[in-house]
Amino acid sequence: MRLLLLSVWLTGCVTYVVGPAIDPDAVARVVPGATVEALPVRTPDGTTLYGLRVRHAPSGADRLTILYFGGNGFRMSALGMKKLIPLLRTGADVVLVDHRGHGRSEGTASVDALKADALAVFDAVAAEVGAERVVVHGHSLGSFLASHVGAHR
Repeated sequence: MRLLLLSVWLTGCVTYVVGPAIDPDAVARVVPGATVEALPVRTPDGTTLYGLRVRHAPSGADRLTILYFGGNGFRMSALGMKKLIPLLRTGADVVLVDHRGHGRSEGTASVDALKADALAVFDAVAAEVGAERVVVHGHSLGSFLASHVGAHR
């Protein structure tokens, strides 16, 4: 028993909080009146990607939408708020999506699948707001995906 207690004491304790990917109350503190809505995207191969859109209020026809692609293993549940807040301060609406096989998105990631997913997400957002109103932005692996979208759209 003492050995067990000693090993717990030496290794420390870690708490993992599992909750909503984006806290609507925290978003509202940064952008009063903003709304957070689910944005599932179905890819051509039938995989569903989990995305969220944050819209400023009031929503304007000329408002830009930033489509953010996170780095390798990006999950909104772990990094969503950290990445979202600076993007919201630009005045643009923001869309975040968990990569295939990560977070709440289905499937298994591969380079070809991630590239196809990036185009599918862009197409879904552009169909609603107009391609000329979408700005793609990425970090690390996400910059590769944003560049892929830029080259093909």
